Amino acid sequence: MKEWVQHPASKGDNAVNATFKLDRTSREVSGVLRAGVERTVFITPYSGPNADKTREEVEGRAFKVFYNPDTNCITRVRSLDTEWKQIP
Repeated sequence: MKEWVQHPASKGDNAVNATFKLDRTSREVSGVLRAGVERTVFITPYSGPNADKTREEVEGRAFKVFYNPDTNCITRVRSLDTEWKQIP
């Protein structure tokens, strides 16, 4: 899960915050949803010419969510996209 959430800029000299929003869902079969997630990332460099200037990136990624229909509990999540994609 951490690799899905972590933004590459967090490995550098930056403050990185993100919000996540469930963008869309569709039911494939009982117990399986296809979910689109939108991630908005706020990146603020600690140093350099752009220090303290926050930039925003909006990205999307698709997931397949498996759940128990009786309890409505998520049992597994699988990423369908290999990476987050920029949303214009």
